[in-house]
Amino acid sequence: MKYIGFNNGVIDARETVVSALDHGFLYGIGLFETFRTYGGVPFLLERHLKRMAEGCKALGIPFEAEAAHLLDWIKRVMDKNELKEAYIRYTVTAGEDILGLPADDYQKPNHLLYIKALPKVPDKLYSEGKELQLLSLRRNTPEGTVRFKSLHYMNNILAKRELRGYASAANGAEGLMLTAEEFIAEGIVSNIFFIKNNRLYTPDLTTGILP
Repeated sequence: MKYIGFNNGVIDARETVVSALDHGFLYGIGLFETFRTYGGVPFLLERHLKRMAEGCKALGIPFEAEAAHLLDWIKRVMDKNELKEAYIRYTVTAGEDILGLPADDYQKPNHLLYIKALPKVPDKLYSEGKELQLLSLRRNTPEGTVRFKSLHYMNNILAKRELRGYASAANGAEGLMLTAEEFIAEGIVSNIFFIKNNRLYTPDLTTGILP
């Protein structure tokens, strides 16, 4: 990843800087969405933007979901990095504000596009699957009424560190997180789906999972 998208521009990754007074840095006030491309086209982009818009509204961050504009920006960053397919992380931070907790909405958010080549996936993953390791660390409760895909990702990072201590981690296992009440919640970087009596299930949002 030699180039990063920053506020609609494309600049050298080593020269991309965000202010130390950005509340994304000070308080974790910011959101991100990750998605991949198929045939150079971001998958389910409208749905990602909808979740981003809902989260920004709740956090008081001005945001307008313009898919056409974002598609053009993504293409420019992909072209600069010489990628036909990509893993994309779109981040919106709150922007600079006071040292303290503001009561008013934010005014000047920062937008960043991190784009890299898709990881290589072995064919056997689709035929054999991968291990699922039950973790002792519990999924924390959401910050508000629903969980935000926010810049505060400590719970997931601690889960990843716990997973590292299991033998299954050597085989690329995913970690399974339960709630404090021991209901199935979600994986460290994945949603949980299961089949029971020929019906497909996924945990309810009341378990605190990411919508």
